[in-house]
Amino acid sequence: MKFTNMPKLEHVAIAITDPGLADVFEGLLGQPVYKIEDVPSEHVTTYFIKAGSSKLELVSPTSGASPVQRFLDKRGPGLHHIAFEIRDIDQAFQRALHRGLRLASNAVVEGADGKRVFFVHPAAAGGVLIEFCEASRPVGTAARMPIGGTDYPVRTSGRKGADPLLILATTRDLAFAESLLAHFEPTHHVTMVIEDGAANPGETGSLPASFDDLAAAGFSADAVISFGSLGAALFEADSPNFLPRRSALFAPPADLLRSETLPPGLLLIVKEPVDGMSAAAFRNALILPQNEATSHANVVDLVFPLLARHIRDAGERGVLRDDY
Repeated sequence: MKFTNMPKLEHVAIAITDPGLADVFEGLLGQPVYKIEDVPSEHVTTYFIKAGSSKLELVSPTSGASPVQRFLDKRGPGLHHIAFEIRDIDQAFQRALHRGLRLASNAVVEGADGKRVFFVHPAAAGGVLIEFCEASRPVGTAARMPIGGTDYPVRTSGRKGADPLLILATTRDLAFAESLLAHFEPTHHVTMVIEDGAANPGETGSLPASFDDLAAAGFSADAVISFGSLGAALFEADSPNFLPRRSALFAPPADLLRSETLPPGLLLIVKEPVDGMSAAAFRNALILPQNEATSHANVVDLVFPLLARHIRDAGERGVLRDDY
């Protein structure tokens, strides 16, 4: 059996007895705790801190029934497990069973940080508890909010007070957009507005009609990520009073790629150039090579470093609504 995708280091977990140690690690890493989450099934509270392309997870037991409490009683505070992200958790679980590895989990279960997980027992992995995890549910808090007379599904995540980022997601690219939300969650306060449903099957829904509608609803941000022709329509609205300083558009439509006049700060992420693509579009485009690395599953990891630098250049302008 082979993995369909190479596992990557997702986080390193440290078992702690004093939640105040989160402050110590914030100082050591120079990064704040961006998420605190209770996991009732494991009787723990988790604290996440960004660490480069990975994370540090501090795990604190909430009752004596916690496996982490048993770990602390036996070994004391310290390294608890190392987690690897895999895109097919069920395949990884079957692979471990096929190899006859001793597992600490009898099945794939729901874990922290919106993940499905299972654990390989330390006796089978050099004395280290190994976790495999796969994203299983959307990140953030869901709501519905009115924008320009239409109610849209909205999802928010990240630290309040962090740099605001707005993602405008089509239903076609929703899984991709959710991956972006998860990537930016440690560093930004992210709001994702999702395309409303179509009236009939097969029809396309809509995103907000203009940046002004978004601003009037309190969703303005310095940086915006959007998708396809629905996202491009926002940049073509008549005389918007509000435009983000930095924006990125995945899969821009052909007419935008042929335009010599593009909004300032717009990054075009293109899988395939079109005939007559303008010089302005070429200057502002990230053109992805057509190979296995640019498959739908891998493209977020591929473009995220450049996209993150582009978004960081946004100035201090605009405020995201954060009271829902």
